[in-house]
Amino acid sequence: MSVRINTNADANEVQRNVQLALQRFSTAVERLSTGIRINSASDDAAGLAISEELITQIKGFDQAERNALDAVSLAQTGESALSTTSQILQRMRQLAVEAANDTYTTSDRQDLQKEVEHLISEIDRIAQQTDFNTKKLLDGSAGGATVAGGGDIIDSIQAQSGVTIDGKFTIPQAQNALRSAAESVSTPQGSLFMQNSSITIQGGRGTATFNAHPGETLEEFFQQVENSGIGVTMGFDLHLNNGNPASSPPVMIANKEWGSNDPIVGSPDGPNSVNVLSATGDFADTGLQMGFFVGGNNFSYQFAMDSSGVQRSLIADNAEIQINDPNGDSQVLIASGPKGDTFTGGGSSAGLTISVSDPGNLTTTPFAFVAPAGNNSFSVAQHGALQFHVGANAYQTVAMSLDSATSLALGVSATNLRTRDDAQEAITHLDRAIERVAAIRALIGATINRLSNTVANDSSADIQASASNSRIRDVDVARETVDLVATQIHIGGGIAVLAQANQTSRSLLRLLR
Repeated sequence: MSVRINTNADANEVQRNVQLALQRFSTAVERLSTGIRINSASDDAAGLAISEELITQIKGFDQAERNALDAVSLAQTGESALSTTSQILQRMRQLAVEAANDTYTTSDRQDLQKEVEHLISEIDRIAQQTDFNTKKLLDGSAGGATVAGGGDIIDSIQAQSGVTIDGKFTIPQAQNALRSAAESVSTPQGSLFMQNSSITIQGGRGTATFNAHPGETLEEFFQQVENSGIGVTMGFDLHLNNGNPASSPPVMIANKEWGSNDPIVGSPDGPNSVNVLSATGDFADTGLQMGFFVGGNNFSYQFAMDSSGVQRSLIADNAEIQINDPNGDSQVLIASGPKGDTFTGGGSSAGLTISVSDPGNLTTTPFAFVAPAGNNSFSVAQHGALQFHVGANAYQTVAMSLDSATSLALGVSATNLRTRDDAQEAITHLDRAIERVAAIRALIGATINRLSNTVANDSSADIQASASNSRIRDVDVARETVDLVATQIHIGGGIAVLAQANQTSRSLLRLLR
């Protein structure tokens, strides 16, 4: 066995082990003091890369959750404003029902009209001023379509978000609707009922049977039919219809509404045509001998008339308009709906819903396709839907479009309660407006529910990603403490052994004494 003094291999080996133990000690102290297992890329290169990706997701989920909560606040702001608009519309409808009652005078209805006009102004103020972080919500710019303009014949215009094309639309021509009617084939032989009589009438809004008793006047019976709710008027035809002179008029039953639901003439949606389904006594061929039914057969004369009461056709026809789109293309739209006053666009005018105030008086020339009264044009501007970024990654969004809630868009800008008939008409338009606001509020509510679910989902994903990142990056304190203690022991033992190894070279001096 050789002995050397220049190189103490044993001491060098011990020193190397002590240095490694000191490095492990330093690492353990760093991890325990920071609480992090990966303090540099060299600690765990692959783990660091995975951890950084998870941290990116965690921060993304945190911000997405805040985004969704901000979006909920925005949506709730709009919904709250629409709640106020709905209350205003309910009040306007209440006033319309009040004005439809004949216990009120013209002066009373004027007072009701003044309140309605102020309520309309408030609807527009809410639509124009409701905002969130200066972003307007109800004027159509928050993902909806805004409509500017209108016309003398137009009552309301709605443009569907994302469907109707941008630009100017015009209505250069229109044709009035006709009103369905039926009348007796003969002139009543007197003005008082002579016997118990009955008549079953199909009107634009329904069907009902009416009874008359001896001594009742025709005018009293006419008022009974007028107030029935089936949508007809009954009275004497003062025009030369059915060959009868004006001095000896027949009895006419006419729809209050314009148009027909007869598919033969291209009007599949509209009010029912007037028809007499049965008649007995004075309405038939005895007593007053009106002749609606003779020998059990329907002999009533059916026709369609214009707003002046002049017969124009045998079958009532719905109103028509020609609409020119921004591209210069033309299209003819036929009115539909139970009141025959709504035009629904298609093709180049898709997404448009136009309501007119009086389908029977669109033009001053009856029964002809001519220029309508006044200037009728409007412009549509589409605005992209609001995009709420609710995910940790790109394009993870929830969209919401808020249509305009102005009085024009809701179809109540021209609400008029100055007469009983105007008030009846206003009730229908206000019902539509209330339904429209309710639909927008329902959309907002559904979006809020989606956003609330998104918040819960982002929170859960955040928690799971944080837990995974913690397992990779955070230190296991118990385990690291055990390693620290073991390293301290190794260091202490190594230093002791190093002292012994250094004594080996000193023992060689004894050989030189």
